[in-house]
This record gives sequence, structure tokens and C-alpha cells, in this order.
Amino acid sequence: MSTERFELIAPCHFGLEAVLKREILDLGYEISKVEDGKVTFLADAQGIADANVFLRTTERILLKVAEVKEVMDDAIRHSQKASAKKLMRKVFGRNTDESDRIILSEKDFNI
Repeated sequence: MSTERFELIAPCHFGLEAVLKREILDLGYEISKVEDGKVTFLADAQGIADANVFLRTTERILLKVAEVKEVMDDAIRHSQKASAKKLMRKVFGRNTDESDRIILSEKDFNI
């Protein structure tokens, strides 16, 4: 039997996080984080099935496969590296929009 553990996210309506946390603990799974509108917990393959069948206060069970923030941070760092072309974009303001948000291109994701 596989003992691989998965990080699962159980979204819920605001205010039901404590109830959902108690339901997950009652099933015997470890809570990793409680935030507004969701509870993140660790479980094995059987835990995925248990969560889908027995959790009443969640809307669905999500399997976390990656974090986008890390990819975006790397792309932003890559876009900020110095080069003559990027210096010209900075001088002429072509790497940010009118709200001063950084505009990334496909090249920034080829890290």
C-alpha cells in the first residue's frame, strides 16, 4: 500500500473554517494551514476518497500540484535582469502598465 502524502485544499464558505477543520481532524488527517475560506491538509490516497465522501462543510476537494507564486517570482526576477534592451524598455516605460504593474513576456518564463 502506498504511503504517498498529498496536500489537499478544502474550500468552504467564510466562517465555516473551524467546523471544517474539526471534520478533517475527526477523520484523522493533519491540518497544515487554515485560511479564510479554505483549509489545507495532508492525506494519503484513501484520505482523498474519505474527504470527498465524509466532509460536509467543504465545497470540493482540490489536489495541490504546484504553486504559481514561485514561477511568477522567478519570471519577475528574470525580467528585471540588466541588459541594454531591458534598460531601454525601463527608460521608455514599456515594462510596466499604467498601474505600474510589471509586464512579463514569454521570454521571462524561459528560466
